[in-house]
Order: sequence, then structure tokens, then C-alpha cells
Amino acid sequence: MIGGAIEQFKAISACPRCHSRLTWSAERITCAECRAAYGFEHGRPKFHDQELTSTADAAFQREQMFNESLTAKLFNLGKKFVNSRYRQRDHIAEALAETPAGSIVVELGSGDRRLRDDVIDVDLLPFPNVDVLADVARTPFAGDSAPLVVMDRLIEHVPEPHRVVEEARRMLKPGGRAVCLTPFVFPYHGYPNHYCNFTSDGLQVLFGRYSSCEVDTNIGPTSALTNLISEYVAVAASRGHPLLYTAAKGMTLLPLLPFKYLDRLWSRSGPATRLASLLGAVAVK
Repeated sequence: MIGGAIEQFKAISACPRCHSRLTWSAERITCAECRAAYGFEHGRPKFHDQELTSTADAAFQREQMFNESLTAKLFNLGKKFVNSRYRQRDHIAEALAETPAGSIVVELGSGDRRLRDDVIDVDLLPFPNVDVLADVARTPFAGDSAPLVVMDRLIEHVPEPHRVVEEARRMLKPGGRAVCLTPFVFPYHGYPNHYCNFTSDGLQVLFGRYSSCEVDTNIGPTSALTNLISEYVAVAASRGHPLLYTAAKGMTLLPLLPFKYLDRLWSRSGPATRLASLLGAVAVK
């Protein structure tokens, strides 16, 4: 963790099994109540023993996130310049701007990026930026401890998304916010699996135990259309080969790039949410 973030995490850490106080030593972490013991991996506290499903999609996604293979490096370089995304509203940047530096902000399922130096990154995999290795449905945080929890393209990859959403609600301080970005009109992308996409109605139900939930468009309808067209060509042409997929995706997207900016003509709410690529939910505890 950067700076004093490890001490900040220790102050709000709790047993993921019973939510009781944890005792820390250099070798292990022990629950004072249920006596569960946890260890470390690559210097990071580890609170899970899950094995990720091994699939072709998961393998390629992992290569991309660790930037391990030539194909992954080409894919990562290409998507910086050629992609279907036109973001109509940056829900996460807005929430971070309204949250003072030094506040306890947690990103569940952070993957390979850090939003801000003081954000506590939680993931199953030990990416260089990850601070805490844990199951996002059963986290090592005390209740009522964080003013902001971020879930960016996470809940579609867990088999029981309602458990993750409720875990975020448990962690949040009263009046705290959960920001959740999730796909609606979007192709399958397994890492390690892709279980579901959500409509605006579905998100309202999912966050039904929060005091309020606002849902609107994060990435719009034209971006969804260009992504679907390029994915159709890439999947058909590649027959599962990652390098062919990367080349076909890029070549198909290149002439379609200007069309994504048509999303400027759509409002963030109303009809746009019926076709949006990604929806954003901001829920208040």
C-alpha cells in the first residue's frame, strides 16, 4: 500500500467470517473471536483461498491485465487509440472528486489499476497495485467504515452479485455511497466468467436495500453498437485465436471510430438507458 494506507486498513480491518477484531503480526493475521487465521502473499494480507476458473477467456484477460504476452501487449496498446468507448458520464471521477483525499475509499475488484493513491484496492489476484487479497462478497473490513465503495465492471463477474452489493452496504458509513458500473448491451467477456448483464430496472432492485439509487448511462448506445459490430467480426474471424481476434477487432473498429461520438446527442437518462453499453448506479446507504 502507498504511504500510510496499510495502517489505515489495519484500523478498519475485521474478520471476513465473523467481522470481529483482527490481531496482526509479521507472520499472520488472527481473529480475536473465531480464531480464524490468515496469511500473506507477496507481502499482501490474504483473506481467501479461492482458485480462479481456468478458461481461454480468463487466460487472455489475465495476459492483458499483467501485460504478459505479445498479443496482450498489442491489444493493450491498440485499445488506447482504437476503442468503442465514449463515456457520457464519469461516475467514478465525480465521486472521487467529492471525497476528500485521505478518506477511506475501497475499490472492490480493482484489477490492475489504482484510481487514487489513497484508495484501498481489493482483488483476488495479486496485481502490483492490489493491497488486500479477498473475496469481494466477504471482505475484511469493519462495518460502517468507508464513505465510498467503487465496483467498476465487477458484479457481472460474480455468481451472486446481490451478496457483493450487500457487502458494500455493510462496509459503508451511513450516508456513504456505492458507485457501480456494469454492462447492459455488451458482449460476453469472461474473467474468469461472465454471469449476467443488468438493466436499469435490475440495478434498482439490486440496490433496493439502500436508501436511494440513481441509474443513468455511463457509456452510450452508439458505443454499444460499434462494440457489438467489431466483436461480431472479431469472434467470427478469429475462431478463438487471440492474435486474430485482436487484429480483426482493431481493423473493424478503425472505420467505426467516429460514430461513437454520436452518443453526445443522447441524454444520459431516458431512452439512452434502454440501449446503453454500460450503466452507472450511484447508491446511498
